[in-house]
Amino acid sequence: MAAGQPVLTALPALELASLASVADPWLDYLPRPLLSRAPQALAPVMLEWPDVTVDKDQYQAVLALYIDESGLVRDAKLDDGELPAALLEVARQAFLATRFAPGEWGGQAVKSRVLVELSYEQDPATRVAARGVNGAGQR
Repeated sequence: MAAGQPVLTALPALELASLASVADPWLDYLPRPLLSRAPQALAPVMLEWPDVTVDKDQYQAVLALYIDESGLVRDAKLDDGELPAALLEVARQAFLATRFAPGEWGGQAVKSRVLVELSYEQDPATRVAARGVNGAGQR
């Protein structure tokens, strides 16, 4: 080895996995296609239209839910689409407060990542609350 060259060493797989989870703690959440059973919301999730002024009467987006093996939503992040900050926060808080039957892989409860389609619709004349999403709205 030439002087001044960096020395490369191989890290054991366990250390690499630990480093990856520190870099992105959501990597060990299995995506829906890998689950033998998807998580199911134990109650419908209704999304209220907050008292804010927005540009449009309808918004659609996809939220990624990170659900642990006990059915708690650990995080909810915008995956696709655009939502005003107030609508995104209402959706995040609604799903963070929702309990789920956890996803399963091979009969075992596991951490899972599912995508949920959101649809906010507002009647411009009456400011009707948004249409909610239940387990059937997951993709």
